[in-house]
Amino acid sequence: MHSEPFVGRVQALRESWEERRQLRSIAGLHDYASQLRLIQAMHGWAEEAVEEIRTVYGGAVSISLSPCPEAPPDHREVELGFAVMVEPRFSAVFVLHDRRRAPGPSWGISVSVASDGAGATLSGAGLERRNGQWSRARMEGVLLSLLGAYERHLAAEESPRFKGGY
Repeated sequence: MHSEPFVGRVQALRESWEERRQLRSIAGLHDYASQLRLIQAMHGWAEEAVEEIRTVYGGAVSISLSPCPEAPPDHREVELGFAVMVEPRFSAVFVLHDRRRAPGPSWGISVSVASDGAGATLSGAGLERRNGQWSRARMEGVLLSLLGAYERHLAAEESPRFKGGY
Protein backbone atom coordinates (compact mmCIF):
# COMPACT_ATOMS: atom_id res chain seq x y z
CA MET A 1 0.00 0.00 0.00
CA HIS A 2 1.29 3.47 -0.84
CA SER A 3 1.62 5.94 2.02
CA GLU A 4 1.66 8.91 -0.35
CA PRO A 5 -1.77 10.22 -1.36
CA PHE A 6 -2.80 9.41 -4.92
CA VAL A 7 -2.94 13.07 -5.91
CA GLY A 8 0.73 13.46 -4.99
CA ARG A 9 1.72 10.48 -7.13
CA VAL A 10 -0.32 11.82 -10.05
CA GLN A 11 1.36 15.23 -9.70
CA ALA A 12 4.83 13.64 -9.57
CA LEU A 13 4.08 11.60 -12.70
CA ARG A 14 2.86 14.67 -14.60
CA GLU A 15 5.85 16.78 -13.55
CA SER A 16 8.36 14.09 -14.55
CA TRP A 17 6.83 13.79 -18.03
CA GLU A 18 6.72 17.57 -18.46
CA GLU A 19 10.39 17.72 -17.52
CA ARG A 20 11.24 14.96 -20.03
CA ARG A 21 9.41 16.80 -22.82
CA GLN A 22 11.23 20.04 -22.02
CA LEU A 23 14.64 18.37 -21.91
CA ARG A 24 14.11 16.37 -25.08
CA SER A 25 14.46 19.57 -27.09
CA ILE A 26 17.93 20.33 -25.67
CA ALA A 27 19.38 16.99 -24.50
CA GLY A 28 20.10 15.72 -28.00
CA LEU A 29 21.66 18.98 -29.16
CA HIS A 30 25.35 19.49 -28.62
CA ASP A 31 25.70 23.20 -29.17
CA TYR A 32 26.99 25.27 -26.28
CA ALA A 33 23.73 27.08 -25.45
CA SER A 34 21.69 23.85 -25.28
CA GLN A 35 24.22 22.04 -23.13
CA LEU A 36 24.53 25.09 -20.86
CA ARG A 37 20.75 24.99 -20.29
CA LEU A 38 21.03 21.26 -19.56
CA ILE A 39 23.81 21.64 -16.97
CA GLN A 40 21.83 24.46 -15.33
CA ALA A 41 18.78 22.15 -15.16
CA MET A 42 21.04 19.48 -13.64
CA HIS A 43 22.19 21.97 -11.02
CA GLY A 44 18.53 22.56 -10.12
CA TRP A 45 18.04 18.81 -9.71
CA ALA A 46 21.17 18.67 -7.56
CA GLU A 47 19.82 21.51 -5.37
CA GLU A 48 16.64 19.54 -4.73
CA ALA A 49 18.57 16.33 -4.11
CA VAL A 50 20.95 18.02 -1.64
CA GLU A 51 17.97 19.36 0.33
CA GLU A 52 16.42 15.87 0.42
CA ILE A 53 19.73 14.38 1.59
CA ARG A 54 19.90 16.99 4.35
CA THR A 55 16.35 16.08 5.37
CA VAL A 56 17.30 12.42 5.74
CA TYR A 57 20.78 12.81 7.25
CA GLY A 58 20.19 15.98 9.24
CA GLY A 59 23.46 17.19 10.72
CA ALA A 60 25.07 13.74 10.53
CA VAL A 61 26.68 14.54 7.19
CA SER A 62 28.08 17.71 5.67
CA ILE A 63 26.90 18.14 2.08
CA SER A 64 27.46 21.16 -0.13
CA LEU A 65 26.73 22.31 -3.66
CA SER A 66 28.78 24.86 -5.58
CA PRO A 67 26.99 27.71 -7.39
CA CYS A 68 25.07 27.21 -10.62
CA PRO A 69 27.26 27.63 -13.70
CA GLU A 70 26.54 30.82 -15.63
CA ALA A 71 27.68 31.85 -19.09
CA PRO A 72 30.45 34.45 -19.02
CA PRO A 73 29.24 38.01 -19.64
CA ASP A 74 31.32 38.22 -22.82
CA HIS A 75 29.46 35.15 -24.22
CA ARG A 76 32.61 33.07 -24.67
CA GLU A 77 32.07 29.32 -24.87
CA VAL A 78 34.11 28.05 -21.93
CA GLU A 79 34.04 24.92 -19.81
CA LEU A 80 31.77 25.31 -16.79
CA GLY A 81 30.63 23.06 -14.02
CA PHE A 82 29.51 22.48 -10.47
CA ALA A 83 30.33 20.09 -7.66
CA VAL A 84 28.46 18.22 -4.94
CA MET A 85 30.62 17.46 -1.91
CA VAL A 86 29.86 14.98 0.88
CA GLU A 87 32.17 15.80 3.74
CA PRO A 88 35.44 17.16 2.38
CA ARG A 89 36.44 13.78 0.92
CA PHE A 90 33.73 12.71 -1.52
CA SER A 91 32.77 14.68 -4.62
CA ALA A 92 30.88 14.53 -7.88
CA VAL A 93 31.95 17.19 -10.37
CA PHE A 94 29.73 17.84 -13.39
CA VAL A 95 31.43 19.64 -16.28
CA LEU A 96 30.23 21.12 -19.55
CA HIS A 97 33.13 20.59 -21.95
CA ASP A 98 34.01 20.77 -25.63
CA ARG A 99 34.28 17.19 -26.91
CA ARG A 100 36.30 18.23 -29.99
CA ARG A 101 35.51 15.00 -31.84
CA ALA A 102 33.24 16.38 -34.51
CA PRO A 103 34.09 19.04 -37.06
CA GLY A 104 33.09 22.22 -35.31
CA PRO A 105 32.04 22.64 -31.70
CA SER A 106 30.40 19.70 -29.95
CA TRP A 107 29.65 20.19 -26.26
CA GLY A 108 28.71 17.57 -23.69
CA ILE A 109 28.41 17.03 -19.96
CA SER A 110 30.47 14.53 -18.00
CA VAL A 111 30.83 13.68 -14.34
CA SER A 112 33.84 12.65 -12.28
CA VAL A 113 33.28 11.00 -8.92
CA ALA A 114 36.17 11.11 -6.48
CA SER A 115 36.78 9.63 -3.06
CA ASP A 116 39.91 9.79 -1.00
CA GLY A 117 38.41 7.47 1.62
CA ALA A 118 39.98 4.01 1.41
CA GLY A 119 42.20 4.88 -1.55
CA ALA A 120 41.56 7.52 -4.18
CA THR A 121 39.25 6.65 -7.04
CA LEU A 122 38.25 8.73 -9.99
CA SER A 123 35.81 7.73 -12.67
CA GLY A 124 34.38 9.58 -15.62
CA ALA A 125 30.89 8.95 -16.91
CA GLY A 126 30.57 10.78 -20.18
CA LEU A 127 27.52 10.76 -22.42
CA GLU A 128 28.36 9.53 -25.86
CA ARG A 129 25.26 7.48 -26.71
CA ARG A 130 21.80 8.85 -27.37
CA ASN A 131 20.28 6.51 -24.76
CA GLY A 132 22.78 7.77 -22.19
CA GLN A 133 21.38 11.28 -21.92
CA TRP A 134 21.19 13.00 -18.57
CA SER A 135 17.99 12.72 -16.59
CA ARG A 136 17.03 13.51 -13.03
CA ALA A 137 17.18 9.78 -12.18
CA ARG A 138 20.68 9.46 -13.61
CA MET A 139 21.86 12.52 -11.65
CA GLU A 140 20.32 11.11 -8.46
CA GLY A 141 22.07 7.79 -9.14
CA VAL A 142 25.43 9.57 -9.16
CA LEU A 143 24.62 11.26 -5.85
CA LEU A 144 23.48 7.96 -4.33
CA SER A 145 26.80 6.38 -5.33
CA LEU A 146 28.56 9.28 -3.61
CA LEU A 147 26.56 8.65 -0.43
CA GLY A 148 27.30 4.93 -0.75
CA ALA A 149 31.04 5.68 -0.79
CA TYR A 150 30.60 7.83 2.31
CA GLU A 151 28.67 5.05 4.10
CA ARG A 152 31.28 2.43 3.13
CA HIS A 153 33.97 4.73 4.51
CA LEU A 154 32.10 5.03 7.82
CA ALA A 155 31.64 1.26 8.01
CA ALA A 156 35.35 0.70 7.34
CA GLU A 157 36.27 3.14 10.12
CA GLU A 158 33.97 1.32 12.56
CA SER A 159 35.23 -2.13 11.59
CA PRO A 160 38.69 -2.43 10.04
CA ARG A 161 37.70 -5.85 8.67
CA PHE A 162 34.97 -4.26 6.53
CA LYS A 163 36.40 -3.94 3.04
CA GLY A 164 33.45 -2.42 1.14
CA GLY A 165 30.92 -5.25 1.25
CA TYR A 166 29.38 -8.04 3.24
